[in-house]
Amino acid sequence: MMGFCAESAEEGVGALKAWVSALELPRGRLHGMDKDGVALDMSDFGAVYIKYSSTGGEILSAGDATLNGYDGSYRGVYFNPTLPDGKFRQYAVLPLDL
Repeated sequence: MMGFCAESAEEGVGALKAWVSALELPRGRLHGMDKDGVALDMSDFGAVYIKYSSTGGEILSAGDATLNGYDGSYRGVYFNPTLPDGKFRQYAVLPLDL
């Protein structure tokens, strides 16, 4: 699981693509950038939060992400790896371009 807090949709999506590629994680769909299949103009959307899951869940498939507006002041990546010991770990707020 990763969460991307970015200044813009462009910056957030770019970081999402870079992290997923570098970690060789599954790619899925990005929800929240269209309405009824028509792309939204994200140029003036403002800050965003993108939540990514490599394993999916009840609603999302493995590799899917959701994009939402974000009014917080943090910028960077929240990284929650799932390791064999089952302990919760969260590393934050890592640079978007790490």
